[in-house]
Amino acid sequence: MHALARELAAHLSPGRKLERIASRVGERTTVLDVARISHFVSKDKLTFAVVNGHEHVVDFTLSDLDARLDARRFARIHRATIVNIPFVQELFPALDGGMLVRLKDAGKTELAVARDRVRDLKQRLGI
Repeated sequence: MHALARELAAHLSPGRKLERIASRVGERTTVLDVARISHFVSKDKLTFAVVNGHEHVVDFTLSDLDARLDARRFARIHRATIVNIPFVQELFPALDGGMLVRLKDAGKTELAVARDRVRDLKQRLGI
């Protein structure tokens, strides 16, 4: 267990981008490959990494993740959401006048994009 913690700490050192992230629930620790995470979402004062539609609690705030994730791969699209750009399948208007992204995951997850973040997301997607 201590070896795993040391390895994860080494990957979290300043200047290095996260490649793996730990999700601890009770005595169980699940190690997630960051590339497989479709998005991160904050709700109920917790941060979740979503992999294949399953939510895993992580010990980071979205601000921490925003600073430590590879900016070429991840984009903050809302105050409560960071998306893995390669998982974005579609960008389309929401009924309330905002924008939504649909992911390439099995559940075709739809995530809201904050109005002030639409331009940045479109640039990152090359549209």
